Amino acid sequence: IAARRRATAALQEANTQLDPKVRERTAELSAANEKLAAENLERRWSAQALEHQLRYNELIVNSISDLVFVLTKAQNISRINPAVAQLTGFESTQIINRPLSSLVRVTALPPHSPPGTTDPVAYALKQGRDLRDVPAVITDCRQQVFPVEMTLFPLRDRDKVVGGVVILRVTSPAL
Repeated sequence: IAARRRATAALQEANTQLDPKVRERTAELSAANEKLAAENLERRWSAQALEHQLRYNELIVNSISDLVFVLTKAQNISRINPAVAQLTGFESTQIINRPLSSLVRVTALPPHSPPGTTDPVAYALKQGRDLRDVPAVITDCRQQVFPVEMTLFPLRDRDKVVGGVVILRVTSPAL
């Protein structure tokens, strides 16, 4: 009987100590849950803001009447605006992943080009420098050639050139 009483007392003591620990842990879990819920809400707001900004940026690029090409570092076309498809007659799927040089040809090297430079776009991307108002031509799906002025802006990710944006401004009707 004495052993049972000691066991009962030990059990009651353990329960007495356990109840505050359970309440404390439940409160910690509730606080952590509230914090996670707030973080989740903030993350959703951030994702919505980013999605809105991306849509807005796309609307801006798509509204430009000049031809806009986004290039990979290897000078392959990764994105175009509707003006490119409208002028060339190509669908975007026919242009994406093609080299820029399959549509656009530089007709005069920019001033101050180093000797031996044959591809000013490759050189500018390698050097991480802009090209501005370089004479070029673009060929459409019917093999018509349009004179353009080409401008290139390198795209950087943490000071490393990862591609570029080429903007072509048509200077006169097809040749």
